[in-house]
Amino acid sequence: MKEKRYYCDWALSPPNKKSNRLISKVLLISLVVVTLFSSLIYYNIMMYNHGEDLEAYSESAYKSHDGISDNVIGKDFEVLSKEPNYSSKEEYIESHKMGFYICGLIFGALTWSVMAATSCIVMLVALPISMVHKKKENLS
Repeated sequence: MKEKRYYCDWALSPPNKKSNRLISKVLLISLVVVTLFSSLIYYNIMMYNHGEDLEAYSESAYKSHDGISDNVIGKDFEVLSKEPNYSSKEEYIESHKMGFYICGLIFGALTWSVMAATSCIVMLVALPISMVHKKKENLS
């Protein structure tokens, strides 16, 4: 009959080079996979919620704004800049999509961090439970 193995024995055993490499590889692979997968999900959510805003940039609005501001605003006050923020609609879209990519990657990395922290908490809760079970088995 096989000897019973407990989680607390594995968790409290001294690490060796082979297990350190394995853990490092698992962490790295999970970081890449979870971050990329969740980044893709977050990007799609942002594009669904804000994709139509990318079409909101209007070059003609700056032309009409230029004429209105001269007629309405006097006494050397400049409420808004007459210069457009972007040179073209394509630049505007590219800039905002890049922001979506960056935010998606940040949220993806944060998702991995939350998952890793949750795993550590679960393992810390499981350790004393395993120790109690081992102690019970050894007493009987």
